[in-house]
Amino acid sequence: MNKWFKSGNLILLGGGIFLLFIFSLIFGFMAQDLQLVTPDYYEQELLYNQRKKAIRNAESIDSLLVLKKLEGVIELSVPPRLALQLKSGSAHFYCPADAKADRVMPLQANGEGKFILSTSGLKNCPYRLKVSLDDGDQKYFKEFYL
Repeated sequence: MNKWFKSGNLILLGGGIFLLFIFSLIFGFMAQDLQLVTPDYYEQELLYNQRKKAIRNAESIDSLLVLKKLEGVIELSVPPRLALQLKSGSAHFYCPADAKADRVMPLQANGEGKFILSTSGLKNCPYRLKVSLDDGDQKYFKEFYL
């Protein structure tokens, strides 16, 4: 039998291959750009109580907030009363894996209560649509998983 195929040499060779594999994983993970929190997390924490109240307000009209996925667009329906009184609103396409893929669209008041949001230019990512509405008296917030 060849002197290179002894059990001690095979153990050393296996350990060396294992170490190469571990180091390749480490360098691969270090090369990825992962963003686990928002850059302004402190400000977001201060606004958290306001957000919880806005979520409770949205739960009171939850059945009236409807999201429909259509070809290339998303249709958001809100109660017409809220759509008429809307002071400000936004639709935030949030991608948890890549902050560069996020997109925010303003929502303007209209009498119909339907907002058409284009999905062209969005990456193939499990987006969350964060809808914020403000009618002057109350704020509303709802999150949809796309």
